[in-house]
Amino acid sequence: MRSISCENSCVSDFSQYLSAFQQNVEIFRRNCAGDYNDFESIIENIHDCWARAGVERDQQGRSSAGLLPFANLLIRHAIFGFQHLASYQSFLAWSVFRPGLEAFLITGKFVDDPANATVWKNRNQDWKAYEKAFSRKNIISRSLPRSGEFQQVLKMLNDDFMHPNPEFTWRHMAARPATVRERVVLELHYFDRVKGQIHEANVLAYVNLLNVIRQSSVLLTNQIFGERPEAATVSYADKNMARAAAMILREPMTETILKLFGLWTVTGPQHGHGGLSR
Repeated sequence: MRSISCENSCVSDFSQYLSAFQQNVEIFRRNCAGDYNDFESIIENIHDCWARAGVERDQQGRSSAGLLPFANLLIRHAIFGFQHLASYQSFLAWSVFRPGLEAFLITGKFVDDPANATVWKNRNQDWKAYEKAFSRKNIISRSLPRSGEFQQVLKMLNDDFMHPNPEFTWRHMAARPATVRERVVLELHYFDRVKGQIHEANVLAYVNLLNVIRQSSVLLTNQIFGERPEAATVSYADKNMARAAAMILREPMTETILKLFGLWTVTGPQHGHGGLSR
């Protein structure tokens, strides 16, 4: 993988960047074929789950078509985010996915009470009402399974990936010794390391979070439209438990990524699969 550094300039070679981006996608397809296929399957299942809102009525005979735009936002931003993972830009994957996760949480609030849709629509006219219904922990809903956990992920994304705080600023920046003519040389990297544990941890966290979202979508749409048979699926966490455990042993800080962003349950390295469970 080619990394781009900025030395004595704030302008990168855009052609070089695009070339590196395209090369990285091809490398990802080879290195992470299983994750690529699992992602496609999960997205297809989320789409099929929420497509019910376009053709079925709820158990009181009402239309729920108004939920479709938010499901579409969830899917669109999940795809956008995975595109950045596939180019080894995990830090961009989370910031791009953020609106989709918020749209999913908003869906739960609408199911709680259809009047919340009016509050959402009139946010510019009555910000206080919107804040009371949707800001911070207020966005947690009764209807959406694991809503509180999704809200915590949203909060972490806001804190770690949406602002140039110290951690964000130095995440991909490094200083190297100056030459005689240069006092300071900073390298700003645009991509993760291909064989780096951090990128792989973000892939595992991202795809597992989407699988949890898929599971919650099934439960929520069954609640709205009634139960329907679901094809048996193998949990992404189950499939990748040994891989994640080995990663934590090699690089302990990856445990935080898996736990806080991917909603893996981590109990400590002394337990079972390196401390991981579903």
